[in-house]
Amino acid sequence: MVRLVHSLKGIAGNLGFNRLLLCAQHTEQLLKVGDKNANAAIKELIIQLKQVHIYIKILDVSNDK
Repeated sequence: MVRLVHSLKGIAGNLGFNRLLLCAQHTEQLLKVGDKNANAAIKELIIQLKQVHIYIKILDVSNDK
């Protein structure tokens, strides 16, 4: 899970999705130390991913016009 979140952090940074990047950084840190709040951070990370997905879909629709 740490490797997946780490990769996601890099992708988010490269694409300029700053909220996703910060969320991934936070989640990665919690996972690395085994913090009990890691599950909540993962849920927030999923929410951020969904928001990015919606944003990309909106861009795609606007490019079709």
